[in-house]
Amino acid sequence: MGDIALALGRIGGLTASAPVLERLTAAMRVMLDGIEGAGPQAAAVRVRVARTLRAAAQARNAGLGDDVAAPPVTEEEIQHNLRPLRAGAATARHTDWQQVEEGAHQAESYLRAHGVTEGLLDALVGALDHQHSYARAAVVRSLARIDRPESRDAMLAEVLEPGVPAEVRRACVAGLLAQVESAPSPAVRAARRWLVLAAAGRADALGSRLVAAELGAVVESTSDGLLVERSGYEIADLAATGLRVVVDGERPPQDGPVLPVTAADRRAAGPDWEPKFCPWRLDLAGPEPTLRLAPTTWREGNAFHRAMRRTAELAPEQVDLLADGWLRSTWWIPGIASVHAVALTADGQVLLTRRSASSPYAPGRWSAGFEEQLTDLDVGADDVLIAAARRGAGEELGAIAEVVSVEPVSLVVEMPILGVAPVLLVRLGAELAELRAAATGRTHDRELTDLAGIPADPDAIRDHLARRDPATLHPTAGLRLRILDRLLRRRA
Repeated sequence: MGDIALALGRIGGLTASAPVLERLTAAMRVMLDGIEGAGPQAAAVRVRVARTLRAAAQARNAGLGDDVAAPPVTEEEIQHNLRPLRAGAATARHTDWQQVEEGAHQAESYLRAHGVTEGLLDALVGALDHQHSYARAAVVRSLARIDRPESRDAMLAEVLEPGVPAEVRRACVAGLLAQVESAPSPAVRAARRWLVLAAAGRADALGSRLVAAELGAVVESTSDGLLVERSGYEIADLAATGLRVVVDGERPPQDGPVLPVTAADRRAAGPDWEPKFCPWRLDLAGPEPTLRLAPTTWREGNAFHRAMRRTAELAPEQVDLLADGWLRSTWWIPGIASVHAVALTADGQVLLTRRSASSPYAPGRWSAGFEEQLTDLDVGADDVLIAAARRGAGEELGAIAEVVSVEPVSLVVEMPILGVAPVLLVRLGAELAELRAAATGRTHDRELTDLAGIPADPDAIRDHLARRDPATLHPTAGLRLRILDRLLRRRA
């Protein structure tokens, strides 16, 4: 009937069309008032009646010069247009791709005026099942307007689909670029850049070289100084501001997503060790960035880290959801906070250390310094970071490793465990040869099995990174060396 109404309006403004359109409009309004119920059949009738009323109004206004108000497009109508009918359904015909495309355009306008609802988001994601590339590309353009992990996940899944059509691929890349550029803070932007970079790695592994290159270009074009690698990313440059650490006595109840931790993760974590602390709040808006810690346990934190290792590849939207919520102070991350030190020896060497093969984190890999989880031994000190650095140097390098100075220079997130860690520049009073000699004499409780060094020189650092396989390094070792390189160049 909507098509009939439009046709009547196109017949050269015949006066005979007017009473027909008026009767049609009156009949549709009576029908609309009589529709009851919220089921799919009632919704379908309401949508058809609303389309007819809108077409009649358009016909009268355009063809006959009237000024009739058209009924607005409702979310119910948009969802109906977006709903692709599956092939093989018992009573379904194949959805008209132009109807889905129209629904996507309507969704864009609706989002600008009203924002997103769960029903609309679900309908848009579901519409990506449509086979026609123009319809899917239009849906992607609407999803790009929704700042939600679900929309980013849908675009990433679509662009990584083997044989993705060019129109859809271009829409996904443009949508992801828009999501990164519109991030509400540099830290959130860094997290989104990592998400896209991780997807580029998956595309490369699948042999989708063009997709990998285009996603990589998104990451490069949105760089704002914070460093991003596949194994981690920087959320704050602290060289000019330092970092304030506050320890709270207890955590509030978690009001966030269901965590992917299983009973098997908890069993694998084993019994609890000394008290640990989790990073539950981060404030980067003030003049002095502040990291707030709250109590946790080894078992809870390590189980979460194990779950994230499993989840990052299988469900990247879960990683996005957790990181985005934490950076916006919506919920806290139940992992274990630690410090990641980049250590300089008294003779100007960057200390490289190899972790024990039995370590629960990055076993057998080379690090740029050392790492230490925060415990109750640190939080009782006047300065939590200095206390952790001194304790870590003593436990992992021995009594000879006197700490001369400690300077927080960055805040990073280790992936895939979503581990938050201040990066500390630690200057040691011992030379590299003295540290190596002391390590050789230690036969018990060795967390580090080998020590080496490279000159604390930007060119030497870049040369070392160019020659090393990232798979042999601790996840944040490359980040720490790049942070040191940046710091040395600034201060040269």
